[in-house]
Amino acid sequence: MSEIIHGTAEGPISGSIVVNDYVQRSVKVLAIHEHEVEHISFMNGLSAFCFSTMSAFASFAAATWVSASLQSTITPATQILTTVIGPGALILGVIVGILGFLVLRRRGSTLKTIKGQTITVVDPSTPSAAL
Repeated sequence: MSEIIHGTAEGPISGSIVVNDYVQRSVKVLAIHEHEVEHISFMNGLSAFCFSTMSAFASFAAATWVSASLQSTITPATQILTTVIGPGALILGVIVGILGFLVLRRRGSTLKTIKGQTITVVDPSTPSAAL
């Protein structure tokens, strides 16, 4: 357990001193080929791009509808923006968001395959191997 050392007879110590306890843990290491790392990294970037684009389309659609609701007169350009462009942007945003979720599922299946192909090797020289 970590101990906190308080002041001495001469006076308090400013702040506190924390003594760390070191622990031992076992970590599972997966052997991954370089192309799998590149694939997972690409999928992470692609999903981030899809979700950012989805957010941009949804924000654009919401902004056009809020702007149109605050105008006193509806112009033909506003009519087109609110009836065609806004819903179109929202539909495109939903499509891109679905693509982002599909990319995440593909990345997850790659990780599941890697974990499924991983075997556990026990080193007999370690004390935890006897347990």
